[in-house]
Amino acid sequence: MTEILRVENLRVEIKEETILEGLNFSLEEGVHVLLGPNGTGKSTLLGAIMGLHKYKLSGKIYFYGEDITDLTPDQRFKKGIFLAYQLPPSVRGVRLRDILKKILNIDPKKELPVEIYNYLKSLDLDESFLEREINYGFSGGERKKSEILQLLLAKPKLALLDEPDSGVDIDSLKLIGEALRKIAKESNLLIVTHNLKILDYVAPDSVIVLLDGKFVYKDGLEIIHQIEERGYNYVRRLVYAQNLS
Repeated sequence: MTEILRVENLRVEIKEETILEGLNFSLEEGVHVLLGPNGTGKSTLLGAIMGLHKYKLSGKIYFYGEDITDLTPDQRFKKGIFLAYQLPPSVRGVRLRDILKKILNIDPKKELPVEIYNYLKSLDLDESFLEREINYGFSGGERKKSEILQLLLAKPKLALLDEPDSGVDIDSLKLIGEALRKIAKESNLLIVTHNLKILDYVAPDSVIVLLDGKFVYKDGLEIIHQIEERGYNYVRRLVYAQNLS
């Protein structure tokens, strides 16, 4: 199976505070779930892979074998990486319609393609949603749906999803889950989640557990049940035994 992402000895700092240190792991094609205790650095890891400017990095990040460590977020987006934020930022003065045209790389004066209106319908969004300023005054569910809409159009090689199921009601979760199922047919996914209900819609090929910003444990779906029964200290013991060997 093709390797899509490799992280080697990754260290990430924010304002001189070390959040991640010495991380090493790789991902193959497919759907992957990233778990870990609160505050362990999961969102930071996604942001580092995307190359967000607030992070100071050392180590290496490879995407389909290419070193992207020094590329800007825009350059990484053009390579096929898309980040859906846990708390998508608001942007005053920029309509959702404008962002979608930029993603599709079409003339701002031209009309949006028909597929966008089909996606709006599938997410239970009115066409007037396109005229609203990016995430300004959006509910939690609307913010998530806006990001999923952009993701559907971007069709990236790798989608980084930071808790796509947080702050949404049951009906919205169902719509988002069904959209992710569709996206997973065309894109590789790395999903951070605490609500494992999202796994009813997308079955992961592997589960990655991030511990204390330093250790990564990778396994199959069965590790989720072990975590639910025994907690993350169980995984810490596995990592300790793995390091000893």
